[in-house]
Amino acid sequence: MPGLSEDVRPSDLPLTFAQLVQFLSNPQAALTAEQWRACRENPRLKADYAALKQRLCVAELPQAAAASQGDLEERIFPGGRLSLRPSVVPGQVYLIVSIESEITVPRILLLEGKDGEVDRVALPEPDPDGTMLIILDTLKNEGDARAVRLLRDPSSSGFLLP
Repeated sequence: MPGLSEDVRPSDLPLTFAQLVQFLSNPQAALTAEQWRACRENPRLKADYAALKQRLCVAELPQAAAASQGDLEERIFPGGRLSLRPSVVPGQVYLIVSIESEITVPRILLLEGKDGEVDRVALPEPDPDGTMLIILDTLKNEGDARAVRLLRDPSSSGFLLP
């Protein structure tokens, strides 16, 4: 894949290609605000990010149809579905991911808003029936709140990554 090594010296950027790979493949890896800004604004980094994301993607959650109105509670994608269900605990939301056996089990759910907002959710190993349950706490965790907001937003998209 054409990339950073061709025309941009790594010392000129706050983000290396290896860090970008780690961000997209390791749930514990993170980017700083400066690195994420460079990824959105630098044409080469932006292209490398998009190409790497597409190459790694197990399944894609496209933006919802234009006719969709209001917040989404479910998203269907090739190979499965994601559902959001309220918990009896205030602020908690259940994210239920159902995966069919023909796709590679994802480890990361990458969510992107139209405005450049991004969040990742680490996914657990699925149950024998292909179901993953994640409890998101929108009151105590800013990342969880962002993930729920992006999942419900019809204009956001998502990527399931291995």
